[in-house]
Amino acid sequence: MTKTRESSILEIGHEIIDTLNGDTWLTTTELCSTFDYVPEGTAEPYIQIDNPNERPWDCFNDEYGQVVTYILHIWSVYRGRKECADIIKRIKELLDNQPLSISGYTHIKSEVNYSNIIRDTDMIHYHGILQLTVNVVQTP
Repeated sequence: MTKTRESSILEIGHEIIDTLNGDTWLTTTELCSTFDYVPEGTAEPYIQIDNPNERPWDCFNDEYGQVVTYILHIWSVYRGRKECADIIKRIKELLDNQPLSISGYTHIKSEVNYSNIIRDTDMIHYHGILQLTVNVVQTP
């Protein structure tokens, strides 16, 4: 039977959301939830995973692999960058070079490529932006 290449975007996205929403500090101390689709009226701070980008990363022995990059947006109305900075720090602790359990895939590595915090044009929100890259190999 011939293997076919599958997309890991949804599985990785679910793992990111589950990991962040399962963290007591984020959800209890910061009252911060993580979403793919943010429900209308959601209070800040919150994290939105967005812009998945997937490309092949095949390995030896006909193993299908993918490199998936996500952008995580942190939205805050805190007066200053501190809340976004604290949330970015915690995201890095949870996802950067940490093992992930991704259904149907072997997690090879994950790494935060960059993060920054900008003042939104509405002059109310601070916007944290973090790029996460995840390498996986399809399990047989």
